[in-house]
Amino acid sequence: DTLGELRARMAGIAPPLGTLDIVEPAPWVEFGAPGKLDSAPFRSAIRNFYMSDPVSRASPTMAACAGAFGTSDHG
Repeated sequence: DTLGELRARMAGIAPPLGTLDIVEPAPWVEFGAPGKLDSAPFRSAIRNFYMSDPVSRASPTMAACAGAFGTSDHG
């Protein structure tokens, strides 16, 4: 019912939320596995940024513009 009760409940669920203005470091744990690195360069998974949202993909005008620039694929 009060801000104090809300903060107490949040701290009960997630103790770091009970410490205001204090940044607590996270514990470091090992992750991943050793392996060979691929020599291929990184590239964006999005081939056509301007058609990456549903509104643009549904727009005939955007489809025409993308087609004019040779980027009509939606990816």
